[in-house]
Amino acid sequence: MKRHIAIQLAEETERPITEEEIKEAVPLAIAKLNWIIEREGDANGERLKPHYLEQLIMEQVLQMRFSSYTQTQYKEKRNVAYANAPQ
Repeated sequence: MKRHIAIQLAEETERPITEEEIKEAVPLAIAKLNWIIEREGDANGERLKPHYLEQLIMEQVLQMRFSSYTQTQYKEKRNVAYANAPQ
């Protein structure tokens, strides 16, 4: 029986965040933080604390990994479908 995709992804992403991932995630996380603060406020300074940005960075890395995973799955299935298509 196939494991749920979210469980599989969580298990597969239990690896250290790379420097490359951080460089890509930080600007996106900062933009999201600015958007949240603009829309919802800073929650009496809570959203300005480092742990809040760290959480957004971790969420961004997970999103990037999930996106990469799903794109790979799609490409693999597409390649199999093309290989099995009638000629």
